[in-house]
Amino acid sequence: MRRVAIMGAGLIGCEFANDLHQGGIAAEVIDPAPYPLSRFLPAAAGRTLQKALTDALGVAWHLGQVVTSVDYAGNLAVTLSDHRVLSVDTVLSSVGLRPRTGLAERAGIAVERGIVVDRYLATNAPDVYALGDCAEVEGLVLP
Repeated sequence: MRRVAIMGAGLIGCEFANDLHQGGIAAEVIDPAPYPLSRFLPAAAGRTLQKALTDALGVAWHLGQVVTSVDYAGNLAVTLSDHRVLSVDTVLSSVGLRPRTGLAERAGIAVERGIVVDRYLATNAPDVYALGDCAEVEGLVLP
């Protein structure tokens, strides 16, 4: 069976794992977070999703890890931060985007993982709003 390493356990990484399984390809998902979809789900829900994808699809998880190198010497070898080496046929990156918040921060607008806004998309600065990938709404940065 072909084996694919997926860097990132967010929405795209989990979708890749599901789609690859449908095509008869095994998925090895690697992410520094302790559970999948950690930016979007509480821990209990993320771990439930992890178990479901493992039980139903056979997804192998390498959580709390990052890829330190990808080498090719006749076959692909992915080295993880704990020094384990995975032999795979393909490597996919789904690590996502990070909002560029420097301008907002320099302007004195509250920034955490994104530009902090309320449910009306208002920042802490009068008459300044943020929306889209850069906005953090009620603690969530959504794609």
